[in-house]
Amino acid sequence: MRDAAPPAPRTISAAYALWIAVVALGVVGAVLLMLFGGPARVSTSGGALADPRGADIAGGVFAIVVALVQLAVVRSMRDGRRWARTVLLVLTILQVLGGVSGASGGGVLEWASVICALVACLLMLLPPSTAFFERHAR
Repeated sequence: MRDAAPPAPRTISAAYALWIAVVALGVVGAVLLMLFGGPARVSTSGGALADPRGADIAGGVFAIVVALVQLAVVRSMRDGRRWARTVLLVLTILQVLGGVSGASGGGVLEWASVICALVACLLMLLPPSTAFFERHAR
């Protein structure tokens, strides 16, 4: 009979909790976007978009789909999959770039999500976490 895998280190457990917070903040932000709309939208021709509400709903639905995919990746990270750690690092880089550029609106939820993702990434890169991923790669 095969021995049970050792439990994940605290760094992975903490990173997992932070990633769940990132996903939850993304869903809350998406719902708020669909309910109340986002920042004023302007078309490339200089006038207001004909249906900004439709764009807000589409953006909210897209954000929820992204959050669900991210949740699946986070669960794989918790199980020790190195590819999932890499995907989460790339997503965090993109999220930080989006937040810094102001492309995402830069609200409180966005910055809370960026901070949680950055801390989670740091936790995933600490030596106990790296050892955990190496053990599962074998």
